[in-house]
Amino acid sequence: MDPFAPVQRSDDGPAGPTQPCTGCGAPVDPGRAQYSDAGEMVCARCAAGDTIATGENRAAGSILSAGVGSLVFGITGWLCINPFFIFSVLAITSGVFGTITLVRQKEYQRVMGSKYELTLAMAIIGAILGALRILLGLLGIAVLETTGF
Repeated sequence: MDPFAPVQRSDDGPAGPTQPCTGCGAPVDPGRAQYSDAGEMVCARCAAGDTIATGENRAAGSILSAGVGSLVFGITGWLCINPFFIFSVLAITSGVFGTITLVRQKEYQRVMGSKYELTLAMAIIGAILGALRILLGLLGIAVLETTGF
């Protein structure tokens, strides 16, 4: 049974009493009904839509976490001891993931709303901070080697 197929009515009438879906109003057989998170009876199409929306919200939360994480790792790489540039690498990795995901998949702009631009900015700034820390750290190591320390 395709949950996205249009609602079909048979010529011989319904097999039993139906109730309207609380989401779209389509007739639903209570014996084969699905229920929303709120416990309301919904048709297969509305249940599938709720499942998709839940997944999109979870993915948007992960992207937001990548943007915040990139900025936090980028700042931490400058303010704390950064052995082997671990915080800087994490900042770059999280920032690149968040930026690429947001740029390639524009549908998250609708899901994230006003957080879209903020997440994109945090991811880019964090990645830049991480890259600058690595470049300046390697430059400092090169200077120390040339001076004989």
